[in-house]
Amino acid sequence: MLTEISKEESLAYVNTGFIATKLTPDLASKWINCTKAIYEYPGIPQAIKYRFLDQISFPIAVALSDMTIDFIGRDWNFPSWSLSIGSDQMPIFFHYQSAERLLREHSTATLLQKFCQQNPVSGNHATSIL
Repeated sequence: MLTEISKEESLAYVNTGFIATKLTPDLASKWINCTKAIYEYPGIPQAIKYRFLDQISFPIAVALSDMTIDFIGRDWNFPSWSLSIGSDQMPIFFHYQSAERLLREHSTATLLQKFCQQNPVSGNHATSIL
């Protein structure tokens, strides 16, 4: 599998930012065991181990638990580094967002400006967007 930004070869992975499952008590323990086994395996580059270990081990744990994965749409994990927001729908979450990426999109820049106008900074306190 190629990574989306750098196009480096990687093990198959699943972004594990949002996980919902019916009660499956053994999934967590299988995920931990898979993570440990991959971490200890000598042939996997350190950069992959440290950066994507949870994402690489998750699909294996799911398969060992006899489960299937249903993927949610891009609006729940919008890849702002590679796509621009269309006029059809605003994403729910931006993945790996930075101020520059947030402001390059007219729709999010407008929302941020409106938020700041409605919630001005006063005294020693700053208002958080989240």
